[in-house]
Amino acid sequence: MRILVTGSSGLLGQYLMRRLGERNVILGIDRNPRSFPFRGKWEQCDLRDSQQLCKIMRKFDPQVVIHTAAWVDVDGCQKHPEKAKENNETLTQLVVNASPKKAKIIYISTEQVFPGKKPYAKESDPTRPLNVYGRTKLAGEKVVQKSGRRHLIIRTNFFGWSSGRKKTFGEWLIQSLREERPICLFTDFYFTPIYAGLMPDQIEILLKKDAQGIVHIGGKDRVSKYEFGKRLAQLSGLSISGVKAARMGSVDALAIRPKDISLNSCKAQAIMRRPSFSLTYSLKKFLREEKNFRQSGSQKTRTTKDHFKREDKKKKTKTSCNSPKK
Repeated sequence: MRILVTGSSGLLGQYLMRRLGERNVILGIDRNPRSFPFRGKWEQCDLRDSQQLCKIMRKFDPQVVIHTAAWVDVDGCQKHPEKAKENNETLTQLVVNASPKKAKIIYISTEQVFPGKKPYAKESDPTRPLNVYGRTKLAGEKVVQKSGRRHLIIRTNFFGWSSGRKKTFGEWLIQSLREERPICLFTDFYFTPIYAGLMPDQIEILLKKDAQGIVHIGGKDRVSKYEFGKRLAQLSGLSISGVKAARMGSVDALAIRPKDISLNSCKAQAIMRRPSFSLTYSLKKFLREEKNFRQSGSQKTRTTKDHFKREDKKKKTKTSCNSPKK
């Protein structure tokens, strides 16, 4: 297949480039300089430049367009709703418009389209986002649905290693545990996380099965952020002495977060004929693959390790809760 990936140096995008590039002709586009020696080709492009975007689409002529680019800073979206609308809705429209008519659009969405009132949300459950981020991502879903194009909308929550530009929740957590930094993790915020490195194969299977509409891809286990941290510490042989259990209401945040964003992935499992991955499996793979990301940075690009060093200059004694921003 000829696959184009937007946001190719983002968290999920770089995993897609690495894995799908092994078996497909792949092109990544991103406005930021690439952070890894990806398989396949890569072009720098700001999605707001519709002329350049259309030119790239015409030249590459993808069969599949996977739109991962988004602004996922929940509080940032709440503070700057117009910017959130541009990044999560308007740019989605530009990507759809520029894509070849025959191309299938895969839109990566979020569980935050739900109000979080009950566990294991299904694709058919009513959406009611509580914050600007969720509303703009839901608006992006509607753009894709109304386009009349063949499409697949994937709602998910993943963790993994970054390309070095931004520290992810998983990276922040493992570093905090290793350095025994004082942190707090919520006991009343539930999710069904999956390691991002497991996503590309699942997306490829769904493509081969010609899945349509909306599907959820999450992990098997519904856990709190606190339980997630405990599991990671146990598998890493690290102490949780610096981890404090907290409730969401104890921390001030600009945007309201849904308390339960766990997803029911039965529909995707039935299509793929595969069970969901357990949290233990995801975490073990996350830890095993750390060295691959440590070794992939170039001298010209700031690596994850360099990023950590810069972050270390910040005050270490302050207790932080559930960083980073998502």
